[in-house]
Amino acid sequence: MTRRKKRSCSNPKKEEVVKSEPIPFDLVIEILLRLPAKSIARFRYVSKLWQSTLRGPHFTESFLTLSSSRPKILFTCLKDGETFFFSSPHTQDLSPISANIHMSFPVNCPSNICRPVHGWVCGSHQRTTKGTTVTVPLICNPSTGESLALCKVKTRRKGVISFLGFDPIDKKFKVLCMTRAYVGRADSEEHQVLTLETGKKPSRKMIECDILHYPTVVEHTNGFSQYDGVCINGVLYYLAIVHGVSDHRYPDVVCFEFRSDKFNYIKKVAGPGMEMYLRGQLDSTLVNYKGKLAKLQPNMSNNGVCTGIQLWVLEDAEKHEWSSHIYVLPPPWRNVYEETKLCFVGTTRKGEIVLSPNTISNFFYLLYYNPERNTITIVKIKGLETFKSHKAYTFVDHLEDVKLVSSFQDHDCLLSLARFRCVSKLCGSTLTNQDFTESFYTIYSSRPKLLFTVLKDRKTFFFSSSNPQGASRLAVKIHMSFPINRPYENFRPVCGLKQHTSKRGTINVPLICNPSTGETLALPNLNTKRKRGVTSYLGYDPIDKQFKVLCMSHTRNRRYFRSDEVEVLTLGTGTHPSWRMIPCNIPHELVVVDRTSNHSAYDGICVNGVLYYLKMPKHTNGRVISIFGLRLQASSLEDNSCKKEIYVGTSDTGEIVLSHDIITDHFYLSYYNPESNTLTRVRIQGMEAFKERKVYIFLDHVEDLRQVARIIGS
Repeated sequence: MTRRKKRSCSNPKKEEVVKSEPIPFDLVIEILLRLPAKSIARFRYVSKLWQSTLRGPHFTESFLTLSSSRPKILFTCLKDGETFFFSSPHTQDLSPISANIHMSFPVNCPSNICRPVHGWVCGSHQRTTKGTTVTVPLICNPSTGESLALCKVKTRRKGVISFLGFDPIDKKFKVLCMTRAYVGRADSEEHQVLTLETGKKPSRKMIECDILHYPTVVEHTNGFSQYDGVCINGVLYYLAIVHGVSDHRYPDVVCFEFRSDKFNYIKKVAGPGMEMYLRGQLDSTLVNYKGKLAKLQPNMSNNGVCTGIQLWVLEDAEKHEWSSHIYVLPPPWRNVYEETKLCFVGTTRKGEIVLSPNTISNFFYLLYYNPERNTITIVKIKGLETFKSHKAYTFVDHLEDVKLVSSFQDHDCLLSLARFRCVSKLCGSTLTNQDFTESFYTIYSSRPKLLFTVLKDRKTFFFSSSNPQGASRLAVKIHMSFPINRPYENFRPVCGLKQHTSKRGTINVPLICNPSTGETLALPNLNTKRKRGVTSYLGYDPIDKQFKVLCMSHTRNRRYFRSDEVEVLTLGTGTHPSWRMIPCNIPHELVVVDRTSNHSAYDGICVNGVLYYLKMPKHTNGRVISIFGLRLQASSLEDNSCKKEIYVGTSDTGEIVLSHDIITDHFYLSYYNPESNTLTRVRIQGMEAFKERKVYIFLDHVEDLRQVARIIGS
């Protein structure tokens, strides 16, 4: 690359002399690191040098580091059998923000989408082979528009639960998969971890689980169950019932450390607040609060009126110590909570609590509550008008990652980076180079986005938006859509990847997708022979930098599901991923946290390579947190059309985010700041076409340019 210098000439008849000077390539890299992910995708096709540079680990890590300082909001919307991803930057004022579409995936299991992990999203994909349909994990990168279906879980059961996680030490994505038993209690079985490594094919191994438990269903949508998990520092956390420990009515937290592939559980606090069901479902959520596992839920008065927000923060996992914080919200809160029925989205890095409707409407917004100032800020979201009445999933602090998911797939030029890959061989190799994708992800880890997932017409749509940063409105941008036909399994994103469940014939298989890249990948079939009752959790091992999927198949009797087959699929590059059976010595049931359309939803969260989910131990009436280590193997609301209020999560600043789970004309996120005791509402725009549709919102979504196929190694 050169820059020109013009030298004037006294004689007008003489031509102007133009002198070209080369621009240092290091300076070019610094310029590229400050470009959006879509531009990086285009520049990969400039030349072979650019391709190799922008795909290199140095560039991608640097990009992710910068992205971490400027997180965005990621929206995931489902419509017409596809999943659309939108993102939007956070705003510092009350002006509306626009959500820009990233990609759409033909995911047919729209609700089985995990929270973004390092800019990646994991879901499920249905793959049909020889007349048999199986569900495989699928990872996608909304920043690059790529998606890649992973190998089939080693199970004969259909019900596979997958969680995406990231190992920050080894910098590897991992997917934790498990199945559910058909006979007896719904215990998780066949635990498997799939590790994704650069330069290798995904490696799969079965892992042992000595905690008899089953993940809790957090939601029922369109006749299917939904689980949830959050990955913090390589540990996946999800709600579950642990047999012998948990109260069957109230789940504990199971954690899975991706680096050690070890399960553990965290007991809930014995006292008011931790055992609370509202409106017939578990009205709480696990979030990442300033790097710690936390639980958000409404604070109820004696007469059943919500007066504020209660935040439980895990201080010591080994001692099962929790700290409680109760925030009495300003007067507008009663109208916000009772009339609009918000759901928690998460917390920002500043400690603000974010809430939002879960259905896109004409007035879709985010609500930010600042605990320190006790103020509420409403930010309107624009750009989701076509998804009106559809469900949207919002994620705060989404990070952009330019790591490529697939190196052989051509995508619709929704992202600039994806287009630049086709400019030339050098540009393609540069933009898909590990150094570039890791640098891209590193940069965008500092600027995560909100991720919304909307289900409509058997499709899952992904939208994203930047964090409001004081704005009252946000316009989301669509990423992609997937023809997912199991909308209940919408898992939390793990390192930018989302997980779903898809059908491959009559078999359910996990599906991994990347909203940033528009890629999806169905994972291999599980080893279990069961076609149904498989629950999967996606996680990430931050040390080995591998995604892993934990799947549990379930046996069922007249009353219970029991997880008895546990498998783990490790996602990497260079080897074909395969499921590995692992023992689970603790018989348990997965805790249902929500029931929609006669189906159960579960919850789990991956934190620092450990997966946590609620489970119910066998022969007990209590619920505990199951832990699995992946590595060791102030405004008044104007619209009251929302029907459901859920916790979304916590922002990087500690704010608690809530949102509706159904898209309405006035769809928004609510941010509660425990320190200033303020509530801010941010309206989300851009998903109007998905009105009355269920939406899943995820915080801290990071755009990732890594190709799914390269990470998985297929």
